[in-house]
Amino acid sequence: MREWQKGAVRLGFSDGKLPQLAEGSLLENNGISDGADFTFWWTDNRRAPTGPRLLRSGRGNGPLNWNDSTTPGTNAPLFDTAGISQNLNDRNGLTTLQDHDDWAAIKFRGPGSPDARGWACSSYPAGAPACIGAGGSADRELDFSTVIHQEMAFFNRYDPDVKVAKSVDKADSEPGDTLTYNNTAQATTKVHAPRFTLEKTTFATVNAGAEMKIDLQVANVGSGTATGVVLTDTLPAEVYYSQTLDRGSGPEPSKATRNADGTTTLTWSQEALAGGKELAVQFTARPSLLHTAGARLTDRASVVYGNAKGCTFPPVTASASTTVTEVTPTRDPRSHGYWKTRSQARTWELLARVQATDQRFDGSAGGELENSEAEAVLNAGGPQPGPVRFQLLATLLDLAARQINAATRIDSELSRRLGAHMVGEAVRYAFATLTEPLNSTTAGRYSDTTALLDEIVNNRSEVYE
Repeated sequence: MREWQKGAVRLGFSDGKLPQLAEGSLLENNGISDGADFTFWWTDNRRAPTGPRLLRSGRGNGPLNWNDSTTPGTNAPLFDTAGISQNLNDRNGLTTLQDHDDWAAIKFRGPGSPDARGWACSSYPAGAPACIGAGGSADRELDFSTVIHQEMAFFNRYDPDVKVAKSVDKADSEPGDTLTYNNTAQATTKVHAPRFTLEKTTFATVNAGAEMKIDLQVANVGSGTATGVVLTDTLPAEVYYSQTLDRGSGPEPSKATRNADGTTTLTWSQEALAGGKELAVQFTARPSLLHTAGARLTDRASVVYGNAKGCTFPPVTASASTTVTEVTPTRDPRSHGYWKTRSQARTWELLARVQATDQRFDGSAGGELENSEAEAVLNAGGPQPGPVRFQLLATLLDLAARQINAATRIDSELSRRLGAHMVGEAVRYAFATLTEPLNSTTAGRYSDTTALLDEIVNNRSEVYE
């Protein structure tokens, strides 16, 4: 709290640290350089010039006319812009007022004041013509108790207790709504916002080529309706999905996108999901037959949403991992001729495993390798690339039937020359061969690939441990 008499009388009290005042370099426009406390000051009563002065109050402080200088002709207070020297506490020499102890000795008027030797308002002597009697004594500063009582008297008179009510035009709202208040005190609005959770579960382990089931559970645990709900699940590379082979309970994704990095993104879109409602999704996918035991497949799901007011919210994500396991092979691969002549052996499950590994045999591009399509490839003869294609399909059917595995070792003069040491590597070599245009330069590669796969399906290069 600060209290001063307008003009030259100055007095301060504070419940905090008081600033320093250097008597040798006082900057009048800076005041006491502290505008945080509540301030009281006295002013002349213009309606009754000879009567008592008036008490004013406000926050902060204004310029202080420490030397009581005035503008010639108007006698208006003159605030010097340069630092001035003024002995504020009437002690010998110019000192620096540090804090409460030094401030207690501050003089009530600047030495240049016309009534510097008269009564100071802070002394409040009974009968003083220019002051209000309120306590204190002559030649003494206001004590702290007097200032506190004066403050309480001021607020009791000019700051009465009143009751108000506050209202708002909406007791419930959504993010993005506009709320309108009346000129009152306080009102409450409950904001209804959507808030999502996402859970993802799948098999802990799966055999290469086998079906794995994935469950996604989306829940709006908020109280607001979500709009523009989009759920995505990104399958890792060499994990195959098609709606034709999907044997989950659904709903089916609205879109399946093959990405450049080999991953596949499935998308489900829903216009709205009210608070407290859920969206359950179940689908199946298949890892390639070329995955070896111990491979870890991690796929990630995400849901984004907003509301009808145009607000968007951070996406919610979840992930799950599956480890590939290996079935012990029977070690008796079947030849191209076997698979060609025995259509009953080419079951739906075996063809689905092949489709998950290599989609080039699905001539209809329907997402499913049908038996008739497999038979057409196996019966193809003539020049390349026919031989590579039917030997490759026979090798994949052997893998699907677990007669060999991708990790089954192979060793022959040809496999060593081509750098293929496992069945899986030989299959990948065949994949690469079929991407090459058939010409005089690549004809040798096509021939080598056919021979490499023929060794495998006829069990001539396998090394079983």
